[in-house]
Amino acid sequence: MKRAVVISAGSIKDYSFYKDKIRDDDFIICADGGLTHAKNLNLTPNLIVGDFDSFLGEIPKNVEVIKLDYEKDFTDTNIAVDEALKRGFLNILLIGAAGTRLDHTLANIELLKRICDYGGHGEILCEKNQILICKDQLKIYGKGDTVSLLPMTDEVYGVTLWGFKYPLCDYTMKKGTPIGVSNVLLEDEGVIKIKAGLLLVIKSKD
Repeated sequence: MKRAVVISAGSIKDYSFYKDKIRDDDFIICADGGLTHAKNLNLTPNLIVGDFDSFLGEIPKNVEVIKLDYEKDFTDTNIAVDEALKRGFLNILLIGAAGTRLDHTLANIELLKRICDYGGHGEILCEKNQILICKDQLKIYGKGDTVSLLPMTDEVYGVTLWGFKYPLCDYTMKKGTPIGVSNVLLEDEGVIKIKAGLLLVIKSKD
């Protein structure tokens, strides 16, 4: 499945981390200041979206640009994700989507649910965290990594975990009771399975 990569203006400290994470056939969408990150990664975007309040450089020629009003209802990243969905991309990777602005980070996590609601797969990736949504079954990799599970719906039914230090079997997780924080992968591959609801999955490296 072809993938869209949305590059936002959030924090990126180690550009080398992303070098092998982006494929040659990815469709690159820059959300405003994400264009700076794309340049630092030596990437030529396929599409640029934004009001350009966080990018003051020269916009590349021969690249499609959607210029947005400064005052608008949706974030640049939201509109970039919507453009990816409109163009048929159901596998969307977001980078530069987490950083010092907690409001934007939380808004971008909400966009993972938006992608999921469209029947797609979304992922936020940064140097220390991988953030995904599980809606039925999810495999996750990285023996020794910390994995936290947080309900995105009021209740998540039938949560079962394999390959984790703290297993669960057919457990109901409830929003407001963060019992799933700081589990640990004991195997190279862990499996998360749920029967109903949506579960936010955050894999972290210290």
